[in-house]
Amino acid sequence: MPAILAHQRLAVTAIAASAVLSSVTAGQSITVVQPPQGGVGTAVHGISGDASTLVGATGFPYVSPFGPRYSATRWRREQGAATDVGASWYRNTELYASDFAGTTLVGSDGVDALRWTSDTGLDTLGRLAGGSLAAAHSVSANGSVIVGWSDSSNGRRAVRWTMSGGAESIGTLQGSNYSDATAVSADGLVIVGRSDSTLGGTRAFRWDAGSGMQSLGVIQGKDYSYARGANADGSVIVGYSGDSLDTNTRAFRWTLAGGMQDLGTLAGYRSSFAVTTSANGSIVAGSCEGLGTVDAFLWHDSIGVISLAAHLSSQGLDLSGWSSFQIRSMSADGRYVVGAGRLNGEVRDFVADIGAIPAPGALALLGLAGFARSRRR
Repeated sequence: MPAILAHQRLAVTAIAASAVLSSVTAGQSITVVQPPQGGVGTAVHGISGDASTLVGATGFPYVSPFGPRYSATRWRREQGAATDVGASWYRNTELYASDFAGTTLVGSDGVDALRWTSDTGLDTLGRLAGGSLAAAHSVSANGSVIVGWSDSSNGRRAVRWTMSGGAESIGTLQGSNYSDATAVSADGLVIVGRSDSTLGGTRAFRWDAGSGMQSLGVIQGKDYSYARGANADGSVIVGYSGDSLDTNTRAFRWTLAGGMQDLGTLAGYRSSFAVTTSANGSIVAGSCEGLGTVDAFLWHDSIGVISLAAHLSSQGLDLSGWSSFQIRSMSADGRYVVGAGRLNGEVRDFVADIGAIPAPGALALLGLAGFARSRRR
């Protein structure tokens, strides 16, 4: 699995005592995410639809017999407050996603799928019959539908949890024995992820109650695909498609009318990975990889693929010291993204206000600055 997609591995890195904040009049900014008291590192995986809440985990500076301890963490963006919501749990915990308002958070402790609310705290979601492991990856806008995976007596299955139905397998593609749900639409009706297939490679899928699990296919010339995100009603799905050598992976944007669209890469990079999209599906974000290099990208139909750094710089934001951005999640309106980058050589998690895409004057500024973009159809 590419390094930028190993979102369940917590990188424990030292964090400076004071936050770093750069901003311009238009509102664009990039802010280092700080751990709660006693923490020495952060891993921010998600942002709520309304951008009020960030979720992930915090590392702590001692080692247990099972390795470095990390604990589920919730940040309130405007207040800058971090809360260790997994402090009382008996296993390492991590959060991956939030509902729209930041009131229902989901994740895993390495054994069970977890849900957190302010009323109940952390609680397990249950597994399929015969299963010993489970994890929750995404949650609908109102918190009523949670998706992820669970082991079972029949193998690993993509799972849908609801208040009334508990853990429910949504099956696999025909003839396969493995599936994993990675995202759910805001309305809770469409689930996306990956499943083995009889064609010899993993396939991205789209599931709804009426049609069941449907393969999204692959980009021409590729061997596998993996869906990572969906817009509010599931009509736009994003992810990536590659070959067995993983040398030329491409981000995709899928629609019912257009099928799987290759989004290309930033100039100089060999692979791209789409991981998130805005509620209306017009903005896609992810990361590109080259030989020992990585950079975050933003995509919009009117401008194609541009780098996050290029966009922020075009708006007058000083990114001195920053490099190697990766994006992990985006708010519903596409204005805020979270991820990781290097600041003066040290890995830092961040939240960025990227403003409007495309922003006024961005195309002209990008052209004058010589920023590269690629539009592959």
